[in-house]
Amino acid sequence: MDKKMEKELLRNKQLLIYKPVESICFISKGRLENIPMESIVHIEKYGMETRIHTVSREYITYHSLQELLQELPENDFVRVHRSHIVSLDKVRRIERYFLVIQNKRIPVSDYYKELLKKKLGRILEQQYRWFSSK
Repeated sequence: MDKKMEKELLRNKQLLIYKPVESICFISKGRLENIPMESIVHIEKYGMETRIHTVSREYITYHSLQELLQELPENDFVRVHRSHIVSLDKVRRIERYFLVIQNKRIPVSDYYKELLKKKLGRILEQQYRWFSSK
């Protein structure tokens, strides 16, 4: 790399710093809400409403699940049903056709089952690598 390019990169290093999205903004009951990603437990579509369940409360918005899914970190959230998105780190138990989160059973459809398996497989691989490297 030549000196001129190196100087330009150093001068603009802020452009090179990746900052993950830490919260999501949406309108709920006429108010702009900004909630941290780590507080989201699951999101469900119920009729025309989309309900965002967090650790402490529930928010109602009219955004589609697809719109919200595009705003969420891909490695942390997965769609498991046409009406449900879940936070992978909040899953407490996996049953045959359901995920259990906060004592609530979330259905997993056959259509989204393979995507869920892939995401869970990646998580298990990362944890296994971490565990086996110690």
